[in-house]
Amino acid sequence: MPYQNVDCTNVVYTGLTGNQNYVYDLARTPNFNVAHGLSIQAVYTGSSPTFVIKLQASNDGVNWSDISNTSTSVSSAGNTLWDLGFPNYHYVRVVETYTSGTINLTLLFNATNLS
Repeated sequence: MPYQNVDCTNVVYTGLTGNQNYVYDLARTPNFNVAHGLSIQAVYTGSSPTFVIKLQASNDGVNWSDISNTSTSVSSAGNTLWDLGFPNYHYVRVVETYTSGTINLTLLFNATNLS
């Protein structure tokens, strides 16, 4: 059974000089109740951007748990790609913890479903 791309959410933050979180609701993706595949790419540029970025998951949107092996320390422009496979939780949160510099951050979400 082939996979069908059902959501390509892009979120752009420019000139960040503080912490930023973005919550992605897996159940809100069109045409189905939960994603059968999810990848997230973070693309970062800026003036000496220094921060930590990680993913967290939640089933109620209130209590959050770190997703293992997703924390990345950033000290220059670049990108990070996480393939979450078949996520079995309701929400994913991207957490950016600011240290210094100015950060331009683009988050690219790709959710798929079985067609």
